[in-house]
Amino acid sequence: GSDAVRALEEVLPSRYGGSPVDYQLAEEEDEQGMTVVSLIIDPSVKITSESEVIDTFCKATGYRALGPIWNAGNTLRVKRQKPISSESGKLRPLHLSEKRARVRATDSPM
Repeated sequence: GSDAVRALEEVLPSRYGGSPVDYQLAEEEDEQGMTVVSLIIDPSVKITSESEVIDTFCKATGYRALGPIWNAGNTLRVKRQKPISSESGKLRPLHLSEKRARVRATDSPM
């Protein structure tokens, strides 16, 4: 949680440029219905190595050993696009796909 936000808002912008609103995590489903996490980076931010960005993010969040595994398995992947705004126009560090958000909303305990 807080380590991921710090990585998105401080570590990545200081290392690769841009501002905190140029980086976002998005939980999504891939073509097989598996959950993946996309590290969304605005195309205006110049990066030379997506795997290096993933490694930097993993180190900053304490998941250093998982970086190569997530990178190889495409579990955590870089997506070059403008970060996704909420319905109210806010840019949040974490974005859930609409389908994932509906599932989470119905997962409340009885």
